[in-house]
Amino acid sequence: MLQNYSCDDINADNPPRLSDSGSQVGVDLIIPQALLDGLPAANRIQDKTAVEGSTTASTTCWWRLDGLFADQDGNPIDGWLAEQELITTRHSPWEWPDFQCVEDTGSPLDKLAYAFNAKGMLNTEEQHNYRAQISKADGGPILALARLYDIVDSDRDGVLTSSEIRTALAKPWHAQMLGRLIARYESEWFWKEEKWDELDKLMHHTPEDPNPQWVNEKERIKKLSLWSELAGKQGINADGAVWHFHAISMLNIFMQRSDLIDVERFIQTYVSQHGSFVVNTPVLSEVSKDNLRTIVKHINKYYESAPAKANVFELAYMLATARHEAYYFPTGEFFSSRPEVGNIAYFNKYDPVLAATQEHRDRAVENENTAQGDGYTYRGRGLVHLTWKKNYRKAKEHFGIDFVNLPDKAAEPKHSVPIMIWGMKEGIFTGKKLAHYINASGVDYVEARRIINGTDQQQLIADYARRFETILRKTSSARETFTT
Repeated sequence: MLQNYSCDDINADNPPRLSDSGSQVGVDLIIPQALLDGLPAANRIQDKTAVEGSTTASTTCWWRLDGLFADQDGNPIDGWLAEQELITTRHSPWEWPDFQCVEDTGSPLDKLAYAFNAKGMLNTEEQHNYRAQISKADGGPILALARLYDIVDSDRDGVLTSSEIRTALAKPWHAQMLGRLIARYESEWFWKEEKWDELDKLMHHTPEDPNPQWVNEKERIKKLSLWSELAGKQGINADGAVWHFHAISMLNIFMQRSDLIDVERFIQTYVSQHGSFVVNTPVLSEVSKDNLRTIVKHINKYYESAPAKANVFELAYMLATARHEAYYFPTGEFFSSRPEVGNIAYFNKYDPVLAATQEHRDRAVENENTAQGDGYTYRGRGLVHLTWKKNYRKAKEHFGIDFVNLPDKAAEPKHSVPIMIWGMKEGIFTGKKLAHYINASGVDYVEARRIINGTDQQQLIADYARRFETILRKTSSARETFTT
């Protein structure tokens, strides 16, 4: 259960504590991240606590939430809520949390008899005559939901009334549950004469003693019923039985931001573990944080439009590679968008004219570095160091951007992220693909280094990947299984 703490004079300098007294939350509620992000700054606190034996502090996020929760007796409570592992959990909207599908098979007669009885409109004889229909509706798939009775039936008389439903909907924790029922039943726009004729007796109508109001009402219903005009078109079925859902609740789910990686939580988690990647690594600079934030945002953007879904192991290895390759040594800047470090002479080994050996000159030509200066012009750029004119040309052909004539564009994160994902998944650099080493048969982070640069720094990058894998499990909705 969640704990909700009511504290006075709470601020960033005097944050709540998990040890403070509070009220036990007695309801379940899913809160959109957008609502938390939109709270005033005074209602959002990050409490950093020193951890013994570590230079990195533990961070607890607190939010001031009013009018959303209730205690175990259903009484509204306000206060500060802490995000705690295994107690408060994060979910993607695509999980469809707490939606419940039910199918109703009752008839209009059952429902009307139940409704009249709930409103006290049946006399003793009618209650006796229609007890079978009332019982059938009362035990139907929708009304038989135990939680529905617990939530709505406030007087515990076994009857759900419209006023009780309205009262329940006024409470956020109840409204959310009720709004996530998806029910399959016959549409009210579907006309079937015999089902309405079943109601004649209950409406005190017979051929010998007609009820004009009921006769007129049936005619009105028939004119309003448009299902027959739609049946058989655009996938509309002929029997009128369809799934119904609360439109606002459904739209709210899909309108919530559903990034592959929770950017700020990823940054926060990475920063807390940065020192564990390499011993004596300096504290991550603000420049490096901004670089990483930009990269993760572009990963989200790429996978949002890409046909292939992301896998947590592939993402972990890409981020590990980017951390190693895009490290700008002079300033200690991680995840840099700068080209590969080195003076002009360093890149002579990639030059068809200036290379020291014939072997290097032949290799340059094979990779389409044909003019003097091409070694430096097409030096490594971006998160995986796109190198050689041949690969710049391939990237140009794939993305439709002239990297050949504008090579510096390959270092821009909006291009370097897609280049990294495309290059590693398709085997553009060495002919080796992520799928060769990360698949349903196993995950080999060590050998995966061959995708980029042979056997250079294999173990180091494998260690990075394992750390990123742990971070992604806490901050990403990426898959942890493989599909064929």
